[in-house]
Amino acid sequence: IFVEHTQDKTLASQCVVKPYRDSSAPVGVMRFTIVPNAAYQKTIDARPPSTDVPEPPCGDWGEGPDGVAYFEAQPSRNPHKLLYVNVGQDEPLFDDNSLRLLPASTPAH
Repeated sequence: IFVEHTQDKTLASQCVVKPYRDSSAPVGVMRFTIVPNAAYQKTIDARPPSTDVPEPPCGDWGEGPDGVAYFEAQPSRNPHKLLYVNVGQDEPLFDDNSLRLLPASTPAH
């Protein structure tokens, strides 16, 4: 999904899927994010420091320096869908452990 929706294919090739750093996901839920691969991370780390907030290194779908965002899969509920959760900079105004995908056979209303 990330590669398909990232116009800059060079950027997409420099990023990898990693488990999301927050381990508070409910049982049966997998959370992950898109981060720079080792070589790309070295390039980023070599840049001179800046006072500006940098752009997310892997684009809008990847991990960013100024907010909380991740993908969530719930394979036992619906193995064909996932959620993209973008909480932003502040504490979420919802319980992110309460997110639920509908079963594949149930039409969404």
